[in-house]
Amino acid sequence: MIPTKHLLHPDYQFHQLSLEHIPKQKQFLAQQLITDPQLKRHTHTCCPLCSHNQVSLLATICRDGFPLDTVLCHHCGLIYSLSIYSPESMAHFYTTYYRIL
Repeated sequence: MIPTKHLLHPDYQFHQLSLEHIPKQKQFLAQQLITDPQLKRHTHTCCPLCSHNQVSLLATICRDGFPLDTVLCHHCGLIYSLSIYSPESMAHFYTTYYRIL
């Protein structure tokens, strides 16, 4: 599934893997998140609600500035993250990183 690019605003675009846009106090944590082998992602191949595969790209970063593609399904209108952590990775993320962010 390749999203059609329709970014809401240039501020929501991730240009390159650089930590400069992330606040100084979070840069070390960001580096840990990017390189942590226990954080494995699953990429959706279709909408998790209606199973259609035509989407528009809304943003390429999350609210904290980390890379995360957010898309809008053309069929049902669901807005979702294109790739998500596996259940095991989510548990690791929330016990290791979440409160620090």
